[in-house]
Amino acid sequence: MKNTTTTILASIAFAGISFAGPSMDKAPMSKGPVPPPPPSCNCFEPGGQFSLYAAALLGSDTIDDAMGAGIAVDYFFTRNVGVEVDATWAFTDSTVHTINGSLVLRAPILSACIAPYALLGGGVHTDGETYGTLHAGGGIDIRLANCFGIFADARYTWADQDDDYTIVRAGIRMNF
Repeated sequence: MKNTTTTILASIAFAGISFAGPSMDKAPMSKGPVPPPPPSCNCFEPGGQFSLYAAALLGSDTIDDAMGAGIAVDYFFTRNVGVEVDATWAFTDSTVHTINGSLVLRAPILSACIAPYALLGGGVHTDGETYGTLHAGGGIDIRLANCFGIFADARYTWADQDDDYTIVRAGIRMNF
């Protein structure tokens, strides 16, 4: 009886070990290949970019609201600091021309290929009368395939003679 009890207990012990799974000294099994990290966006490296956009001029007491269009050329010295020159034509009962130069500071989020930015500068406004302006604003640049992208921004413009206004722009942007 002693031998039978010992044999049964030994069989149960060995069966328990055989069903316990892999030992702790072995590495866990892989579930497949590890995916590569997401590609990093290289669209915000130093260099030039060109923009075409639609614009809305939101006037004040002496300037009417108007729709228009414009072009811009930017050059970035670093990933974060650049300059922009833009020209906007807004169509009221006469055409309003604005030509601006801006310092652009951007903070790219490379994992998402977007860059929020701020701009500060000055320029010239003419609509039969010509005067100087200062402006400040911000926006977002979203890059899609082949560094072609879209952007939207707004800037408040301080003009001589209390003719302050806001320009809202949205358009396409590409590197060159």
